[in-house]
Amino acid sequence: MARLLAAEHPTLGAMEAASDLDQLYGQMLFANHNYGWARLFFQKNTARWKLWKPQTPETLQRLKQAEDAIVQCDARI
Repeated sequence: MARLLAAEHPTLGAMEAASDLDQLYGQMLFANHNYGWARLFFQKNTARWKLWKPQTPETLQRLKQAEDAIVQCDARI
């Protein structure tokens, strides 16, 4: 993941792969009741998709998914 994101302007595919990995780890941590750590992974995705240009329906959907996951974490903390 770090190698993919080390590029100055990573491709959408690279961002999606890194995002999927963070989403998976966040979900695993959430399932194990590690809500603070899960929130951190979801925050990374939120920042990633807020800054992505150009916005597409899929990137906006990923942003909403990350924001919803943060709300779930906050409800458990």
